[in-house]
Amino acid sequence: MNENGKDKKRNTVNMDRNRWEDPWYRELSPEIKNVWDYILARCDLAGVWKVDLKLAAFSVGADLPGKEKLFSLLNAGAKTERIKLLSGTNDDNDTETEWCIPGYAAFQCGKLNPRNRYHKSVLKTLIGHGLPTGLTRANERTLFGHARDKHDPSDSLARDTLESKGRIRDGTGKARQGKARKTAGDYPDDFLAFWKKYPRHVGKGAAWRRWQVIVKSVSADVIIAGAERYTQECAKEQREEQYIAHPSTWLNAGRWDDEPTADRASGGEPTYAKWTPEDLAKMEKGEQTNE
Repeated sequence: MNENGKDKKRNTVNMDRNRWEDPWYRELSPEIKNVWDYILARCDLAGVWKVDLKLAAFSVGADLPGKEKLFSLLNAGAKTERIKLLSGTNDDNDTETEWCIPGYAAFQCGKLNPRNRYHKSVLKTLIGHGLPTGLTRANERTLFGHARDKHDPSDSLARDTLESKGRIRDGTGKARQGKARKTAGDYPDDFLAFWKKYPRHVGKGAAWRRWQVIVKSVSADVIIAGAERYTQECAKEQREEQYIAHPSTWLNAGRWDDEPTADRASGGEPTYAKWTPEDLAKMEKGEQTNE
């Protein structure tokens, strides 16, 4: 416990102390050892890491191989994969690559208890990635307001099944090919409408995965309206792109419910309600509006 009586485990990562006894780990170069520890420390509650080799190389202070080579090194000699390709590809130009550490949540938390607030956050993160939780679909519906698609697995967290990600294992344990990556024409109209309204077009695959989960309990029209408000707010403040939330982050945080800036500040009518298309065009060019 810390000085406030809170469990420090929530803010730390349980590292596998036995890794030092694993011949695979001992034979890795110091740089790759550091990268493995970096991934364990930087992945989210579900053990998913959005691959960013530039940041990883900067953090460990060493030049790193490309995604495909690093992926092979991390899985070398393993009977079951230590790390899996969750989404995207291992092409170095693919900015949507996500890797997943099978069984990470189970190792960190043991058996997940939905009554535990921290465990509930872990469960929600697993569902957001389409990973198994160990709960029945009925329990997922009770806890989170929706259930998985009937074809999704709902077995134990230890099982390393990855559904709908292009890397799926069937009942025999043999790998089989999953769904191909989506193209622009594969997305439904409501998601495309959201994407068109949102002010920053990065991480489309990650945003789509969050969208599929959220629209089971929230109207698409509500989310799209929130995205439009956010776009107007960013335009009003002339916010630089780096300070605009990624679509998946915005969705995951439920920010379609955010109050407009003016409402939060003074409770008055939001400024954007008075904007005209001409005002927005001027703001994009850095000009003053008629307010």
